[in-house]
Amino acid sequence: MAAKKPSRLEQFKALLSQPVVDMDQLRKMCFDGCPDAPGIRAICWKLLLSYLPPEGDRWASVLKSQRELYKHYVRETIIIPQYSDADEQNDHPLNPNPDSSWNKYFQDNETLIQIDHDSRRLYPDISFFQLPTAYPCRDYKGNVVGMFALKQRVEQTILPSQVVESTRQGIKNLGSLRRVDETAEPHAVLKEGQEAHWEVVERILFVHTKVHKGLGYIQGMNEVCGPIYYVFASQSDKESQEFAEADAFFCFSSLMVEIGDKFNKALDSSPTGYKSALDQMMNLLQRKDKALYNDLVRKDVDPQYFGFRWI
Repeated sequence: MAAKKPSRLEQFKALLSQPVVDMDQLRKMCFDGCPDAPGIRAICWKLLLSYLPPEGDRWASVLKSQRELYKHYVRETIIIPQYSDADEQNDHPLNPNPDSSWNKYFQDNETLIQIDHDSRRLYPDISFFQLPTAYPCRDYKGNVVGMFALKQRVEQTILPSQVVESTRQGIKNLGSLRRVDETAEPHAVLKEGQEAHWEVVERILFVHTKVHKGLGYIQGMNEVCGPIYYVFASQSDKESQEFAEADAFFCFSSLMVEIGDKFNKALDSSPTGYKSALDQMMNLLQRKDKALYNDLVRKDVDPQYFGFRWI
């Protein structure tokens, strides 16, 4: 009687349990998708994105080192002037010194507002990002970084518009002009000290922008970062959940090294740009699923409407 062929899950487990993972074999197996089993997809992504080395005995030390490094990035990049030990007389909001912490603080706010806007509406059809995380990132004072740093900066930066109103007696007053965003999605009200998963993604993107200043933040990066964090934070073991933010940061950073050119509009028409990637994707789709390809062409669906997430 012929031996029973191992299932795909068993094949993945056998490969990942080797002292040194065969990366070529892992890429071939992952090309058709990872099994939907606890931990498998997360480990595969960490290996494929060069966050974990092929040598299994090094995983624990690498994870410990990188997670500590991320804590350092958070402390150094999320600038909170009121926490600074600098002399208040030399460093204040009107300080013209371009190297002052306040000047950097104001320069970052415009980018932060864009990140906040994109992160709040991240995958609105998935409730996960609106739910509170069990492991909010805290600063050295014990405050939740997302709640009392970035969120506070956003609230202080977006000031309400005002108009001059005249009463019947001719008295002029300043009145607030409130804009109603009819497309805004309702968000869950969290308890004090909690932060939602979308706020974690916001922090990852902001820290990445500060660490990788050459690339900065471009709209659409939230769509790339979100799934990575979701996979890591959805693991069953508490350690993976607790350090999902740090792990997602480094995997996202590694992925951006590969696809960063696709976010640069100046390179859209270049061989490494967005348009070239769309052409390659459609050619691959035509070979792998001709029926779907023909249906999209027949309906005249522009690949730009769906291709970004597929890439």
